[in-house]
Amino acid sequence: MRSPNRKTGNIRYGIFIIWNTGIGIPGTVTCFSTFAILAYVQQREQPTGAITWSAEGGSTGIYRFADIDAQYGDLFALFGFSGIGEILSAIGYTIPPGATDLVIAAFKEPEKTVIKVAATVKGEEITEEIAFYCIRLEITKPNLLRTGAPPVYFETTPPYRYNNQGVTSVSPGPYNLPFARNCAPADFVFKWGLAAAPDTPGAGTLQDDVKDDPKHAAPASAGKGTLNLKPLWKKRDGTTLELSGSDFVDARQIVIFQDHLARDTANFQQGRQCSPAIELADGVIVEGASLACKDAACHAYNGSRSGAPWDSSGWTSITFELPFDYEILSILSGTLSRGDVISYGPQPVATGHWETCLDDGGNTYAADTSRPGDPASGKFLRDQILDYRDRHPEMELNYVKFWYRP
Repeated sequence: MRSPNRKTGNIRYGIFIIWNTGIGIPGTVTCFSTFAILAYVQQREQPTGAITWSAEGGSTGIYRFADIDAQYGDLFALFGFSGIGEILSAIGYTIPPGATDLVIAAFKEPEKTVIKVAATVKGEEITEEIAFYCIRLEITKPNLLRTGAPPVYFETTPPYRYNNQGVTSVSPGPYNLPFARNCAPADFVFKWGLAAAPDTPGAGTLQDDVKDDPKHAAPASAGKGTLNLKPLWKKRDGTTLELSGSDFVDARQIVIFQDHLARDTANFQQGRQCSPAIELADGVIVEGASLACKDAACHAYNGSRSGAPWDSSGWTSITFELPFDYEILSILSGTLSRGDVISYGPQPVATGHWETCLDDGGNTYAADTSRPGDPASGKFLRDQILDYRDRHPEMELNYVKFWYRP
């Protein structure tokens, strides 16, 4: 705060309604606010002329309490209020006592604004000014609500996922998460952080914490973490001041799954729609994303919905013609492990239906291709080996093929 005459007048900041955070710095007040209440508090002699307010920068509007009451006083009276000050007090704001004049400063954009007040005391003009930095601090990717809130965005290009979900770097089809921000003004530096959640290995590392995209590197183990973005005040001497406290941080939860199969089975629940659009666990329908049986098996392996990864080197397979000795087949089923693939068909190529093993006990995950006239189709499935074949004798799935992943 700066004043040529500190003995006669003083501008004091009152209450802030905060977007994300706020801070007071000597010589300035920095806040993430939609508006602030400012009070001119007379310390000794009373002003002999009008008190004037002005704002420079930031397209900030200044609204005197007296002017608001003059324009809307009759409306306030209908609800039993004497003025804007009583309304603010009624909803929990404390108006600074002893104020000679009160105004509301409404900030319309993330810029620096200098607010000045001037009064004449004994023929001398007394001025004060205070600087506000109205800051936009936002993580735009992952496009989620704050930490702990339900996610609101789902990717509609493979791999289908909430955009805070990754897989480990050792999974087939690994990927690093893209991060993005929307921050202003230039008086601040914005710094990323990625902290591990308690009792987990974390969610990876960041290669450059001050870039727009900090370059995420996925970890080798599944875990969780909190991605955070906070402003650093650039001081005149070139150093920075970190603004501490949870109110000064925008944050997102990051989840790293063991592999694509773990992520897909978390997102795609049994009985939910898989085509022609994907239905999420909360019932939200994601248009533009769909999975059929072969698509889902590919997607659960490497995040793609096309191709046939099991045709590549390293995979081995065994084909059986049904009916088969179920006792022998049960023994052979015990050779399957999590991530192996099973296919069925009317011919030895067995391309009629695909499912992925969830464990060593014969439990499987699949997406059932939508079939006209069959309301039970087009759903995500959880089955045991051969259950699908037994439910659909009309499909004549007389061959079953076990695909063993590398």
